[in-house]
Amino acid sequence: MFAQSKSLEYVGVKKCGMCHKKAKDGEQLKIWENSKHAQAYTVLTTEKADKIAIEKGFTTKA
Repeated sequence: MFAQSKSLEYVGVKKCGMCHKKAKDGEQLKIWENSKHAQAYTVLTTEKADKIAIEKGFTTKA
């Protein structure tokens, strides 16, 4: 079976944080939570994103 043929499921930050929040591993979760990467989805909540979605033919807001 190829990796691409598996169905994918978003597990979210809680699942990742189980291992990545430990001090011995550099508290990676805390670093990520305070990064722009962690908040990247917020760009989808803007009026500009909604406008682009409509222009691309989507029937729901971004």
